[in-house]
Amino acid sequence: MNSGAKIILVEDELIIAASIAKELRRAGYDVVGIACSAEQALAVIEEKIPQLVLMDVRIKGPVDGIQTAQQIATNFSIPVIFMSAQGDRDTLDRAKAVGAFAYLTKPVARDALMSAIEAALDNR
Repeated sequence: MNSGAKIILVEDELIIAASIAKELRRAGYDVVGIACSAEQALAVIEEKIPQLVLMDVRIKGPVDGIQTAQQIATNFSIPVIFMSAQGDRDTLDRAKAVGAFAYLTKPVARDALMSAIEAALDNR
């Protein structure tokens, strides 16, 4: 287990973000930030240098989560796990094109999330 690994959560629904952050902390992860936009996410990543990003596809602002993940891949090489209510082929293909480690559809099952996190951290 990668207990204590630093994770940033990019989610603009605060209730969902709080719930996921609580589960992550309970599992022993260090949630170093919750961001609701690309700008916030990139600022937290630059400052805290997490080991993993949990990214919603639809976030606040003109830049979506997939575009943000592309910037993360280009500038930081940190694995990204997408979480989204969008399960359509176009969105999935866009996520795959930016090197998403995993794509989980909401509501995300706790076990699926924890398994994806462990795999991403072990293979980064």
